[in-house]
Amino acid sequence: TIDAAIRFGDGAWRRVEATPLQAAPLTVLCAPGLALKSPHDLRRCTLLRSYRSDDWAAWAQASGCAPLHPRGPQFDASVLMVQAAMAGAGVALAPAAMFRRELASRRLVRPFDVEVDAGRYWLTRSLGREATTAFGVVRAWLVAGCAGDGGG
Repeated sequence: TIDAAIRFGDGAWRRVEATPLQAAPLTVLCAPGLALKSPHDLRRCTLLRSYRSDDWAAWAQASGCAPLHPRGPQFDASVLMVQAAMAGAGVALAPAAMFRRELASRRLVRPFDVEVDAGRYWLTRSLGREATTAFGVVRAWLVAGCAGDGGG
């Protein structure tokens, strides 16, 4: 059985205690060789998708761009999607905070400053199970680590 999970979303899950960990606004991330001057340039790109179908539409609206129609592969993890983007398979929409090292080393670039708030990361546990001492220790460690990282 699972004692806890880190999930992305709005924190409104049924029968779950959700502790906020880190804000995770989504932004465009891609390989450095891709020449993107304007959000409209994304129309010629393969847009990598997550399981959340509205992310690209929300980002396009926030950027003032006409609606974008993602046609690239779908991923269930941001890490995999961004690895594909770094390999040149397309453009990802993911939280920049998760990829600071890749951005700092210039293996990944953020061509636009536009972000869209599609949720945050939460530590969750089922309300059907008693919270253990170990869970409390892990929760305190994660909350402190995320607060120290500017994630609070």
